[in-house]
Amino acid sequence: MVQIDNLIDRMNRMTEKEAKEFKKEFKKEYHRSWNAENGFWSFFWIPCSEGLPEEDGEYLVTDVSGGTATVTETYFITDCDGEGHWGALDVIAWMPLPEPYNPIDGAMNSPEEEGD
Repeated sequence: MVQIDNLIDRMNRMTEKEAKEFKKEFKKEYHRSWNAENGFWSFFWIPCSEGLPEEDGEYLVTDVSGGTATVTETYFITDCDGEGHWGALDVIAWMPLPEPYNPIDGAMNSPEEEGD
């Protein structure tokens, strides 16, 4: 609990610019959180306006190219110029794919099981 209080105190002293940068970095590094009450990982949508994936790969995205928002799985690819692309989709937000279902315990590993 002390760590949370220290974090809140630190955030309260930040300038608006520092807070915006902190939020951006936090979302990049900690795009998932452990939901202890329900025993599963929760993932956060990352708006494309706040950043794109740093690695090529498969992601869960919110696509609005059909006129309505739909969730789909697609690839993010960086071209030879260093520009990232979602293909023909109009992606407004993304998140990493969750870990596969674990039939042994019915959920993804908790932070304790991952060594956090």
